[in-house]
Amino acid sequence: TDHTNSTLDKLAIKRFTKRLGAVTKKEKVETTTLQKIFERERVSKNFELLKIDAEGHDLKIIQGLNFSKYCPRVICVESRFLNLNKKNNHPIFKFLKSKKYSLIAKTPWDAIFVYKKDNLGWIPKQLI
Repeated sequence: TDHTNSTLDKLAIKRFTKRLGAVTKKEKVETTTLQKIFERERVSKNFELLKIDAEGHDLKIIQGLNFSKYCPRVICVESRFLNLNKKNNHPIFKFLKSKKYSLIAKTPWDAIFVYKKDNLGWIPKQLI
């Protein structure tokens, strides 16, 4: 099945419907928390990379992470609407900044954050 325009977000469904026509298929999916996945998979505290692309629920997922128990060195999160000129207004930017992460790169789809205490040995200090 092509999930190109799949989402769990009701606002995104409205946007898709307006742009592409009526919803073609609904599916029920089981969800879980990132915390439960980490516990089940025995993820270590300081792992390298966390990549989040959760169809509009990215901030909720990041907010549900226990940062005192898990501290990924790099977080890459879908954030299409993060404007670099107004980044301080973006909720993902504000939240990760409060957790001591610095935004070091932005693609059209994703933002890449690095934990400030761990510059990976190659990131210029001006970016962190």
